[in-house]
Formats: sequence, structure tokens, C-alpha cells
Amino acid sequence: MPDHIHALLFQNEDARTVSDFMRDFKVKSAFRCLPEGYSQGNLWRRRYDDVPLPGPNAVRTRLKYMHENPLKARLVDRPEDYQWSSAQHYYNEQPTIITLASHLG
Repeated sequence: MPDHIHALLFQNEDARTVSDFMRDFKVKSAFRCLPEGYSQGNLWRRRYDDVPLPGPNAVRTRLKYMHENPLKARLVDRPEDYQWSSAQHYYNEQPTIITLASHLG
């Protein structure tokens, strides 16, 4: 989406929290995305939505929501047409810019 991202994060055994991950992701991506000397504010908002997904059905439901979000925003005619989505990989099993972890495909 042009003004926000959706991501499914899975906890692994390194004991990092979602907060730790989001902090590090925001810092590193801001340094890479913003032009040098940019001082017009932050790239990222302070908050993020942490929605626990209790089980495979909840994960599939959330993934469907994420894939259909560009369609609802009228950015594309089909979810697979949005280049910054894993929909093409998920529905057609074709590698794209954004891919899914093997246990989701």
C-alpha cells in the first residue's frame, strides 16, 4: 500500500519480541529509504498494530485480507497485479518481489 505495509511475522527461537523487530526494521529501513539530510519528520509512525493470529485459519484469513487490500483501495483490478504484494506468489506459485515463507504457500 502506498501509505502503510502489512506483514505476517512469526516468532522464532531467538527470543526477539515484535517490538524489538519493529524498532530495528523501522530504524534500518528509514536510513535506507530517506535521502541524506532529510529532516521533514519521520518515515514511520510510532505505533504499529500487533494482532495475534491463533492458528492456521486465522493466518489464512489475515493473508487474504492483506492480499485484497490493494484491490479494495482500487489500486489494481486483481490482488495479483499489485507488485508489492505476495499475492502473485501465493495464488500462482510464481516468484515475485515479495514472497511467502514456504510454510504459508
